[in-house]
Amino acid sequence: MASKVFIKRSARLATTVSCKRNIKSFTSLLGIDPLSKKVPNASQIRLQTTHTTGDKGEAPHQASPGDPEQRILAKAMDNVLVHGWTIEALAAGATDLGYPSVAHGMFSRGAVELVDYFMDSCLTTLRKTLISNTDTLQAMSVAERLKFGVRTRLEMLEPVVATWPQGMAIGALPQNAPNTAKKLANLSDEIWYFAGDKSTDFSWYTKRAILAGIYASTELFMLNDKSLDFHDTWEFLDRRVDETIQLGELPQNMNDVVGMASIGLQSVFSAVTSLAGPLAGQLIAKSPISSFPN
Repeated sequence: MASKVFIKRSARLATTVSCKRNIKSFTSLLGIDPLSKKVPNASQIRLQTTHTTGDKGEAPHQASPGDPEQRILAKAMDNVLVHGWTIEALAAGATDLGYPSVAHGMFSRGAVELVDYFMDSCLTTLRKTLISNTDTLQAMSVAERLKFGVRTRLEMLEPVVATWPQGMAIGALPQNAPNTAKKLANLSDEIWYFAGDKSTDFSWYTKRAILAGIYASTELFMLNDKSLDFHDTWEFLDRRVDETIQLGELPQNMNDVVGMASIGLQSVFSAVTSLAGPLAGQLIAKSPISSFPN
């Protein structure tokens, strides 16, 4: 179980920190140029960070019913509680569909493709949910919309929460960390977009960095939450949004935004080390993200 130190550390992701030495490395993960004084149009930024799929909200990797890779990935999700986020789960998904177990060899990147599939599917489901609740969202305050978006996404973890620390650990591996960071940025942008944010100034970055930190720390809290129906997690989320968003605690420059986001990922990856076991910890320790200073 992650220590209280890790949880407290992750819960303060909106704290302004300095991380000048790693600005270039971290911003490259999110496609941000901290040296550029030009602020892109909001719609252009969204296209850079989010796999928009049109009004119908198709999945980013949605395939035809005959696509064996997508069918195996979908079926493998039924096996993650037994086999975890592993090649074994992919092999089980293949055999369940009548393919030979060696069919998992078509996934050249290994188990992370199952993690990616889950995260992409969740983002697609979230987008559809937000679209279908447009009228409800319009009647909410911005803070309430953010809470709704984050909670809706986190509720998708409930069926796999027992094994998700392993999935997070895989996402934190050196070869996977950049893609994981981008997916977190995509999620944050999606929620802010449906919360009504149309900013085209520097606040575009600060809002998304802060929400990414709130999501990551709440996800970590959820993995340790033993309360009924994750009651404590939702209270934690409410507090984080109220304290950080409603009080307007926004960093004032790119150094602060990058530092805040990097310490957030470092905190989550460190906590995942405790949750996922020694082997995952050894692998995560080699991640470029884990080298960011405290």
